[in-house]
Amino acid sequence: MTRNRILVPAFFLLAATAPLIAEEAADQPKNVPATREEVKQALNNLRHRKPRLPLPAPTEEELKAARERAAAGGGAGGLGGGLVNNARMRALHLPEEPKTNTGFRPQANPQEGFSPSEKQVFQFTRKLTVAPQLIVDSDISRLREHFSDSEVAEIVHRVTTAAFFDRLTEAAGLQLED
Repeated sequence: MTRNRILVPAFFLLAATAPLIAEEAADQPKNVPATREEVKQALNNLRHRKPRLPLPAPTEEELKAARERAAAGGGAGGLGGGLVNNARMRALHLPEEPKTNTGFRPQANPQEGFSPSEKQVFQFTRKLTVAPQLIVDSDISRLREHFSDSEVAEIVHRVTTAAFFDRLTEAAGLQLED
């Protein structure tokens, strides 16, 4: 009798999850955008996809609060407007040298002007985000040349938290805000 109490629910649980297990996993991971244009295209595609977890429609109160924030500049003290259109509004205040007709001229070396410690963090962050299984002790040792143990732990924590939420929202199919 006790055996049946355990086996019957286990059978139903297995039967309910069998279709989920039967789904095939993707053979290859999604491509990581390498250029600015690929990143922009990937982000644009995320804005218009169908969410896997649909959110309820906003209430009238939420819509009213959003309109009030938009009218007040989002509480950013006027800074929010410069972020529109890939920061073209802020480009008006830059010297002519870094500007082009589309906004900004990309740097030949995007890491130019950063300290060696910052460059090391960029390398580590990219590796930890794109291929975390490839992190080895020497990667941590190179960070320890520039940072204390607690700072290294904080870098790892922040990068992995951001990557977790990125993967979570990707898996849930959540739309990005327009």
